[in-house]
Parts: sequence; C-alpha cells; structure tokens
Amino acid sequence: DTLIDLDLSDKIIVSVFESISGRTAGFSTVSHAETEQHTNFFFAAMMFIGGASASVAGGIKVNTVAVVLVAVLSTIRGSRNASAFGREIPQVQVQRAISMVAIAAVFVFLVALILTFSQNASGNEFAFIDLLFESVSAAGTVGLSTGLTSDLSKWGHIILIVTMYLGRIGPLMLGLYMAESNERDLYRYAQERAVIG
Repeated sequence: DTLIDLDLSDKIIVSVFESISGRTAGFSTVSHAETEQHTNFFFAAMMFIGGASASVAGGIKVNTVAVVLVAVLSTIRGSRNASAFGREIPQVQVQRAISMVAIAAVFVFLVALILTFSQNASGNEFAFIDLLFESVSAAGTVGLSTGLTSDLSKWGHIILIVTMYLGRIGPLMLGLYMAESNERDLYRYAQERAVIG
C-alpha cells in the first residue's frame, strides 16, 4: 500500500529518506497507518536510537548504542574491557551508556503501558504496536504518527505532551547529572558474585 506502485529509483529514494527522517526529522512520504506492524516496530527502534551525539535529534543517540554494542561484543569475546578498533572505552562511559539505554527503555515502556490503560479506560481500542509507536515518537520528539493521535482521549493527549517534554529535556538533565556526579568513591564495598543467566 505504500511503495509497490513506485519505480525502483523512487523506492530507493523513499527508503533512504524514511530511514533518515525516522531517526530525526519526523517528515514522512508514506503513511505509517498503512505500513505493516514489523515496519512500524523497526521505525520505533530507529526513533528510540535517534541521531548522533551533540545533534538536535532526539533519542538515546547512535553513539550511546555503539558503546553498548561494543561492551556487549567485548563481553561475548570474554574481554574484561570494552574495546574496538584498537581503543578501549572507559568503564564509566560504558556504565553511563547502559544506564541511559535502560532508563530510556523503561520510560518508553511505561509511557506505552500508561497510554494503553488510559485509552482502554476511555473505551478506545488501539493496537499496542501503534501506541508504542506513538510513545517512542513522543519520547524521541520525532513527530511521526500512525494517524491515531487525533483519536486519542484527552488523557492520551496529555500523556503524549508530557512525554515529549520529558523526552526533550530528560536526556539532557540525566547527562548533566551524571557528568556532575563524577566523584571518586571514598570507599568500596566487598565484592559479591551474582549468578547470571
């Protein structure tokens, strides 16, 4: 319903444009109300990641995801330190990146859950993937929509407004807080091994 009638060159142009716009801009050449669920899930993942660090794009940033991926791959390889391309990433940056991803994921999940409950209470029935898409778009301040924003209840609109506000200033405040609290611990606790997996 979205790309099948286009020429191959137009399909490539639209695909490249959507892949960029889905992370930062919010412009769309296709209707996300007509795209498949797996496409909207993929776009939600791109909106969650967002653009590069120090850009005006929303999301947790590409650099943060890269640090987490390097840490995961280093752990899988059996290395104690996160390293890539002959350089080691400081442990404090790895911890901050993992914290940022975890906090953002929990935030988006809670917003989608609250949005689902608020819409069910008002008698609206929406697919969860559409509500998740709206939640990630609001948290990343992207602006894409599956077209159901106007059909949301008053509480749904308020939830999205608060989510957009927190999605814009939240990562900045969290980053500033983590940068300021860069003091060395005066003491350390005894280590305890935890069972993983």
